This record gives sequence, C-alpha cells and structure tokens, in this order.
Amino acid sequence: EQTAIKHAGGSRTAPMVAVVVAVWALPLFIDLPRQTRPDGEPLQVALVQGNVPQQIKWRDDQLLPTLKLYHGLSAPHRDKDIIVWPETAIPATAAQVPFFIEAIEDAARAADTALVIGLPARDANGAWFNVLSVLGGDEPAEYRKRRLVPFGEYLPFKPFLQPLLDFLHIPMSDFSAGEQPRPLIQIGRHRAGAFICYEILFGADVAAAMPQAAYLVNISNDAWFGDSLAPRQHLQIARMRALETGRPILRATNTGISAIINPDGSVQNTLDWNTRGALVGEIQPMKGATPYSRYGDAPVLILAALSLIFAYRRRRRL
Repeated sequence: EQTAIKHAGGSRTAPMVAVVVAVWALPLFIDLPRQTRPDGEPLQVALVQGNVPQQIKWRDDQLLPTLKLYHGLSAPHRDKDIIVWPETAIPATAAQVPFFIEAIEDAARAADTALVIGLPARDANGAWFNVLSVLGGDEPAEYRKRRLVPFGEYLPFKPFLQPLLDFLHIPMSDFSAGEQPRPLIQIGRHRAGAFICYEILFGADVAAAMPQAAYLVNISNDAWFGDSLAPRQHLQIARMRALETGRPILRATNTGISAIINPDGSVQNTLDWNTRGALVGEIQPMKGATPYSRYGDAPVLILAALSLIFAYRRRRRL
C-alpha cells in the first residue's frame, strides 16, 4: 500500500517538476523576442577610481590632494560623453569648495561632457544628504540617496544608541533620506537610473526607474569592506540588475571594483580592487521594458504561492 501511495505521489509530482524545468530551460532553446532595443547612438564613457584609502579620506589635510587627484584623472577624458566619479569622491560639500565645483563644471560644459560626481550636501535646515550630482548639462541635476545604511549613514533608535555612534567616530553618519519619488536623473541627452552604494541591491527600486532610464549609474565607496568578498559580491549584484532591466550600468567606486556592465549582465571591463585610474568604454542607451521591469517580483511570488498550495494539498491527500 505504501508503494502504491509513493507511486501515486510521484505521478502527481512529475508534471509540476516538468513545468518548472521547462520554464527554466525554454530560453536556452528558443530565441525569445527582445524586450529592449537601442535608443540613439552609443555613448563614450570614463569611470574614475581614485583609490583613496578610507583611513585618510576624510582628513582635512587630504581634501586638496583628493580634489587634484580626481581632476587630474579626469582631464584626459573630457572628450567623453560622460565621466563618473564615485560616491563621496569629493569629501566636502559644494559650499565648502565652491571654486573647485565652479571650475570642474565650467570645464565639463566647455567640453560638452556630463560630469557625474558624488559628494555630501547640507540643506538650509541642517540636514545632511548623500548626493549624486550632474555637472555640465543644460541645468545641474541632483539625486539624493533614498535608502540609507543603518549604523553607517543613520542610527536606528538614536536616543538609545547615540553613545555607540560617538564611540565609532564614523564621519558623515547622520544622513537624511532623499525624497525623490523615483530614482531618475537627467544626464546629458538621456535620463538615467541613479543609485548610490547598496541601493543597487534592491531589484524593485531599480525597476522603478524603468522604462524612462536609458542606462543605470551606480556610484559607491566599497572601501568600507576592505579586500573581502563584499566588493566582488556588490559587482555581481549590479550585474543582475543590468540583466533584469536590459540596461547597461556605469559602476564607479572609490577603491574598486569599478565596471562597465552590458545590458545582458556581462562585464565589458573593470578596474580591480586597490587600483587607481580611469576605466574607458562605450555603452548603448536602451529603451523598452523587460518582463521584470513590468511585473517585478509578482510572477515569482505567485509561482511560489501556487507551489506551496500544491505541496499542501498533496500532503493532505497522502
């Protein structure tokens, strides 16, 4: 009798297994129609990786050397359409270095280059923000980071944990979250999805930039992680976002791993960990929307729910 039950259970399970295998294997054997397509001409890009050690990044005596460093690494690439600097590449607000900001903006505008920089900002109410700013376009544009890192950029339960923050001495650790409804910013002739640091982890947030975003920009400072698996894992996660959305990604980091990622998730080129330089390449802006951009995680959640229902009913019958 037990053998008969097992055979019956196996016969009911087989169709479900076959369906799951077919869904995963289908793209390997069938050339499915492309959901995205090129939008205009390719763009020439340069990603600058300053490789400034975290231990000295926020020291007052390192501000001028850091500004000179990024200016010098960028100067040979002003013929590019886009130049991208990492998260907080400028360890000061625009109000603290106004002449430098004016100089790099004038140079970008004269070269018809969109310069994307990362820096902190402070509003009139004294609130701090982690900012991605675009200089050199028709009008300056700004994106303020919306998802903040607990204990790194803000302190949960601050009235109780403030002594911990004082003990860690983390600079710029009391940010406010930006309030843009969608992570979009105008860069040159295209709108792009803007993501700072680990915001690229959230597939639903990245999909919220679709279909308006022609490509994605991710600036980060992975120096916090040291030479661990984290910078490599962060790059792998970004590659998944490219594949999900069918968009290229410009990923500029302070100490690595900076990368130009193709719309299919493959890596065009990288600047490895603990390397200083500029990564040069080309991206193709895209338009259209992939199934994930349209439906997000809903199909997976529905399939998971149906699987649970199927398993529950099968168990009851046994």
